[in-house]
Amino acid sequence: QHWEVRKLKHLTRFVNGLPFKPVDWRDEGIPIIRIQNLNGSDVFNYTNRTDLPEALLIRSGDLMFAWSGNRGTSFGSFEWNRDVAGYLNQHIFKLVGYALPRRYFYYILRAVTRHVEEQAGGIIGLVHVTKPELGSVQVPLAPPAEAEAITRSIDTATMGIDRAVSGLGREIDLLREYRTRLV
Repeated sequence: QHWEVRKLKHLTRFVNGLPFKPVDWRDEGIPIIRIQNLNGSDVFNYTNRTDLPEALLIRSGDLMFAWSGNRGTSFGSFEWNRDVAGYLNQHIFKLVGYALPRRYFYYILRAVTRHVEEQAGGIIGLVHVTKPELGSVQVPLAPPAEAEAITRSIDTATMGIDRAVSGLGREIDLLREYRTRLV
């Protein structure tokens, strides 16, 4: 009862990525962060353009929302946890100027992603949401002390899962390497 409810558009600004064209792609330069990179792919396109806005440079810790993608995988909120910086591709919003602690805001966005998916338009499996639709989503906001406790609780509860996912990723890489050697 004591939590506040606010629309996302009053908590952050959504800045859309750039529509890089194949003529902008290079074999080296600054990475272009695409949806596949949000899902863990280390395969990047690069650009050497010098006219790109600093506001769309993604650095470790930045929050993003892929507004067009597949349910459950490439649609929704993401936190960039890589050491490499890159420019944001289209179909992804960078969230800037948010008034909440970053980690808590990330969890708020994860919680509403399913709701947004259900309301979003699109064809089977592929969904998209407009900036006004996303901005009008109302979210509950806990007072600061509760928000911090919630964040700590979620971090603690998911720590084991994160370690397991990381371990499985290493095992998959080793299996791929083994397969390559066998072939």
